[in-house]
Amino acid sequence: MNFALQQSREKRYRIDEEILTNMREAVAAAHEGGHEHGIAFTLFGLGFCLLWHGDLVEAQERLQVSLAIAERIGDVVLRARCLCYLSVTALRRNDIEAVRSLAPQAIAAGEAATYTEYVAAGKATQAWVAWRDERFDDVVTLANEALELWGTTVVSYSWYWLCLWPLIAVRLASGQLAEAVEAGRQLLVTPQQRLPDELESMVQAAIAAWGSGESQLARETLGDAVELARRLRYA
Repeated sequence: MNFALQQSREKRYRIDEEILTNMREAVAAAHEGGHEHGIAFTLFGLGFCLLWHGDLVEAQERLQVSLAIAERIGDVVLRARCLCYLSVTALRRNDIEAVRSLAPQAIAAGEAATYTEYVAAGKATQAWVAWRDERFDDVVTLANEALELWGTTVVSYSWYWLCLWPLIAVRLASGQLAEAVEAGRQLLVTPQQRLPDELESMVQAAIAAWGSGESQLARETLGDAVELARRLRYA
């Protein structure tokens, strides 16, 4: 499991079959050992990797089983992790009502475990819900709260895109192109998760157009990037 997670970090969470194989072997080893915490933790790890691989149904199943064990044995940190990424899984499945329900639970669990990054992630997914609800002022407020909280953590969080895509969309709609481009830059900075190649290239092209003074091209390209992010289940 540690090897798989190390590979995940090195590849900036572009999950491949080798990583998934290692995670499945970790789950099998944990079941052989029979220790509940080990089983729950490896199931979380597998669900986490499946989420970024795009296997969203199985990711949800694994995370739900891990959550049930975490609640039974009283592991508040693992519970916070599971609720956080169940909310993200729901976002990637475009299940607005599930995110609406899970995000407050994830925030409360993150606060109980004193894990600021999960509190921030909960606010970021709430920003996504606000975007879908067309509550644009709330998008800006929640996204900024999430970014500010992530800025206080010791370990850099890799999924700013959870709130950056809604923020970019709102900034574009309100004519704040410079702010939208700046949010786009934040998507690409290490250790942020690598976006799919086509999406990453589109964001880079928008930033380059802005830098060359081609404002209209930058606006159109960044708008196209938002639409592509939605199709690829990143927004």
